[in-house]
Amino acid sequence: MVWHVSEALRAALGDIEAPNRSNWFFRRVIRPVAFYAPFPWPKNGPTLPEFDAVRVAPRVDAAHHAQLEALVTLVERCASTPMEGRPHVAFGPLTHAEWQHWGWRHTDHHLRQFGS
Repeated sequence: MVWHVSEALRAALGDIEAPNRSNWFFRRVIRPVAFYAPFPWPKNGPTLPEFDAVRVAPRVDAAHHAQLEALVTLVERCASTPMEGRPHVAFGPLTHAEWQHWGWRHTDHHLRQFGS
């Protein structure tokens, strides 16, 4: 989870290149539901292969504490970096407020998987 959320934030910030999988359906149908539905995201939803930790994440080991610290730094960077108009891999260009909302929803979704 730490690796997956970190990679998603790196892509949001432009630190790594991410595929553009945005299309009309994701921008106009899935995005409003994902952002504004009054319920948590469902478990086991689809993940882009590039962000699938089971397939490509490095093994979690003694460096886990450093990975957690790096994730906190990424969250802080996303909170303080102007994100207006940056494209999301599935939802297309987002406003700064939408990026902040997505970051919260995405991170919350994964923390809930572990009972946090």
